[in-house]
Amino acid sequence: MASDDFWDVVPLGSASAGAAGARWRLERVPHAESLGTAGPVLAAVYEGATVGGTRYRLLDAVDHDARPGAFWVIIHVNFVGSPAEEASFNEWYSSKHLREVSSNPGFHRAWRLETVGPPGDAPFKYWAVYEIDHPDDFANVRRRNTNPWDGLWPAHVAGFERSFHRLIP
Repeated sequence: MASDDFWDVVPLGSASAGAAGARWRLERVPHAESLGTAGPVLAAVYEGATVGGTRYRLLDAVDHDARPGAFWVIIHVNFVGSPAEEASFNEWYSSKHLREVSSNPGFHRAWRLETVGPPGDAPFKYWAVYEIDHPDDFANVRRRNTNPWDGLWPAHVAGFERSFHRLIP
Protein backbone atom coordinates (compact mmCIF):
# COMPACT_ATOMS: atom_id res chain seq x y z
CA MET A 1 0.00 0.00 0.00
CA ALA A 2 1.36 3.43 -0.93
CA SER A 3 2.06 5.98 1.81
CA ASP A 4 -0.57 8.34 0.40
CA ASP A 5 -3.19 5.66 1.07
CA PHE A 6 -3.16 6.86 4.69
CA TRP A 7 -4.54 10.06 6.21
CA ASP A 8 -3.69 11.57 9.61
CA VAL A 9 -6.32 13.83 11.19
CA VAL A 10 -5.06 16.27 13.83
CA PRO A 11 -7.19 18.66 15.96
CA LEU A 12 -6.09 22.30 15.75
CA GLY A 13 -6.23 25.06 18.35
CA SER A 14 -6.93 27.75 15.72
CA ALA A 15 -7.48 27.98 11.97
CA SER A 16 -3.81 28.79 11.37
CA ALA A 17 -2.08 26.77 14.10
CA GLY A 18 -0.20 23.57 13.41
CA ALA A 19 -1.38 22.95 9.87
CA ALA A 20 1.91 23.27 7.97
CA GLY A 21 1.94 20.72 5.19
CA ALA A 22 -1.71 19.77 5.63
CA ARG A 23 -3.55 18.74 2.47
CA TRP A 24 -6.83 20.06 3.90
CA ARG A 25 -7.83 22.25 6.84
CA LEU A 26 -11.38 21.96 8.13
CA GLU A 27 -13.70 24.03 10.29
CA ARG A 28 -16.86 22.31 11.55
CA VAL A 29 -19.98 24.29 10.70
CA PRO A 30 -23.49 23.91 12.12
CA HIS A 31 -26.22 22.46 9.92
CA ALA A 32 -29.70 21.09 10.61
CA GLU A 33 -28.59 17.69 9.23
CA SER A 34 -25.65 17.41 11.66
CA LEU A 35 -25.92 14.51 14.07
CA GLY A 36 -23.69 14.09 17.15
CA THR A 37 -20.55 16.00 18.09
CA ALA A 38 -18.23 14.36 15.53
CA GLY A 39 -14.75 15.57 16.23
CA PRO A 40 -12.87 18.80 16.72
CA VAL A 41 -14.10 22.20 15.54
CA LEU A 42 -10.84 22.71 13.64
CA ALA A 43 -8.67 19.98 12.14
CA ALA A 44 -5.86 19.42 9.69
CA VAL A 45 -5.85 16.41 7.38
CA TYR A 46 -2.52 15.11 6.11
CA GLU A 47 -2.35 12.73 3.18
CA GLY A 48 0.50 10.22 3.26
CA ALA A 49 2.35 11.88 6.16
CA THR A 50 2.75 10.53 9.66
CA VAL A 51 2.20 13.51 11.92
CA GLY A 52 0.29 12.02 14.83
CA GLY A 53 -3.39 12.35 15.45
CA THR A 54 -5.80 9.67 14.30
CA ARG A 55 -4.62 7.57 11.35
CA TYR A 56 -6.99 6.36 8.63
CA ARG A 57 -6.43 3.96 5.74
CA LEU A 58 -8.05 4.85 2.45
CA LEU A 59 -10.53 2.13 1.41
CA ASP A 60 -11.99 3.75 -1.68
CA ALA A 61 -12.12 7.04 -3.59
CA VAL A 62 -14.51 8.41 -6.20
CA ASP A 63 -13.53 11.49 -8.22
CA HIS A 64 -16.26 13.02 -10.39
CA ASP A 65 -14.50 16.18 -11.58
CA ALA A 66 -11.49 18.38 -10.96
CA ARG A 67 -13.44 21.26 -9.42
CA PRO A 68 -12.92 21.69 -5.68
CA GLY A 69 -15.87 21.68 -3.32
CA ALA A 70 -16.13 24.23 -0.52
CA PHE A 71 -17.35 21.81 2.16
CA TRP A 72 -16.97 18.27 3.44
CA VAL A 73 -19.66 16.19 5.03
CA ILE A 74 -18.14 13.43 7.14
CA ILE A 75 -20.10 10.35 8.12
CA HIS A 76 -18.65 8.57 11.17
CA VAL A 77 -19.89 5.05 11.83
CA ASN A 78 -19.13 1.82 13.62
CA PHE A 79 -20.35 -1.57 12.47
CA VAL A 80 -21.78 -4.24 14.76
CA GLY A 81 -22.05 -7.71 13.26
CA SER A 82 -20.11 -10.76 12.22
CA PRO A 83 -16.93 -10.46 10.13
CA ALA A 84 -18.88 -11.81 7.13
CA GLU A 85 -21.61 -9.18 7.59
CA GLU A 86 -18.98 -6.46 7.93
CA ALA A 87 -17.29 -7.63 4.71
CA SER A 88 -20.69 -7.45 2.94
CA PHE A 89 -21.32 -3.98 4.37
CA ASN A 90 -17.91 -2.77 3.16
CA GLU A 91 -18.48 -4.20 -0.32
CA TRP A 92 -21.94 -2.58 -0.53
CA TYR A 93 -20.72 0.78 0.82
CA SER A 94 -17.71 1.04 -1.50
CA SER A 95 -19.17 -0.47 -4.67
CA LYS A 96 -22.71 0.96 -4.49
CA HIS A 97 -23.51 3.51 -1.79
CA LEU A 98 -20.45 5.79 -2.03
CA ARG A 99 -20.90 6.04 -5.79
CA GLU A 100 -24.65 6.62 -5.69
CA VAL A 101 -24.46 9.37 -3.08
CA SER A 102 -21.48 11.13 -4.65
CA SER A 103 -23.07 11.16 -8.13
CA ASN A 104 -25.63 13.78 -7.05
CA PRO A 105 -25.50 17.46 -8.10
CA GLY A 106 -23.05 19.50 -6.04
CA PHE A 107 -20.81 16.52 -5.23
CA HIS A 108 -17.23 16.43 -6.55
CA ARG A 109 -15.52 13.50 -4.86
CA ALA A 110 -15.83 11.02 -2.03
CA TRP A 111 -13.52 8.92 0.10
CA ARG A 112 -14.06 6.01 2.42
CA LEU A 113 -11.60 5.45 5.26
CA GLU A 114 -10.99 3.00 8.09
CA THR A 115 -9.26 3.79 11.38
CA VAL A 116 -5.82 2.23 11.70
CA GLY A 117 -4.58 1.24 15.13
CA PRO A 118 -5.78 -0.59 18.18
CA PRO A 119 -9.56 -0.72 18.78
CA GLY A 120 -10.59 2.18 20.96
CA ASP A 121 -7.95 4.60 19.60
CA ALA A 122 -10.72 6.45 17.75
CA PRO A 123 -14.44 6.56 18.51
CA PHE A 124 -15.40 5.47 14.97
CA LYS A 125 -14.02 2.71 12.78
CA TYR A 126 -15.23 4.12 9.45
CA TRP A 127 -15.43 7.52 7.81
CA ALA A 128 -17.11 8.49 4.56
CA VAL A 129 -16.12 11.94 3.31
CA TYR A 130 -18.04 13.76 0.58
CA GLU A 131 -16.61 16.95 -0.96
CA ILE A 132 -19.55 19.17 -1.88
CA ASP A 133 -20.40 22.71 -2.92
CA HIS A 134 -22.73 23.38 0.02
CA PRO A 135 -24.09 21.42 3.00
CA ASP A 136 -27.58 21.64 1.51
CA ASP A 137 -26.41 19.47 -1.41
CA PHE A 138 -26.03 16.58 1.02
CA ALA A 139 -29.17 17.50 2.97
CA ASN A 140 -31.21 17.37 -0.25
CA VAL A 141 -29.97 13.83 -0.96
CA ARG A 142 -30.92 12.77 2.58
CA ARG A 143 -34.42 14.21 2.23
CA ARG A 144 -35.00 12.31 -1.04
CA ASN A 145 -33.77 9.02 0.38
CA THR A 146 -36.76 7.17 1.81
CA ASN A 147 -34.80 3.96 2.52
CA PRO A 148 -31.55 4.80 4.36
CA TRP A 149 -28.73 2.28 4.00
CA ASP A 150 -30.95 0.58 1.37
CA GLY A 151 -32.79 -0.92 4.35
CA LEU A 152 -29.96 -3.44 4.71
CA TRP A 153 -27.76 -2.10 7.48
CA PRO A 154 -29.63 -0.03 10.13
CA ALA A 155 -29.41 -2.84 12.71
CA HIS A 156 -25.64 -3.03 12.20
CA VAL A 157 -24.77 0.67 12.20
CA ALA A 158 -23.79 1.93 15.64
CA GLY A 159 -22.43 5.24 16.87
CA PHE A 160 -23.50 7.05 13.70
CA GLU A 161 -22.58 10.74 13.47
CA ARG A 162 -22.66 13.27 10.63
CA SER A 163 -20.78 16.57 10.56
CA PHE A 164 -20.29 19.40 8.07
CA HIS A 165 -16.99 21.19 7.56
CA ARG A 166 -15.90 24.24 5.61
CA LEU A 167 -12.60 23.79 3.79
CA ILE A 168 -10.23 26.53 4.96
CA PRO A 169 -8.03 27.85 2.13
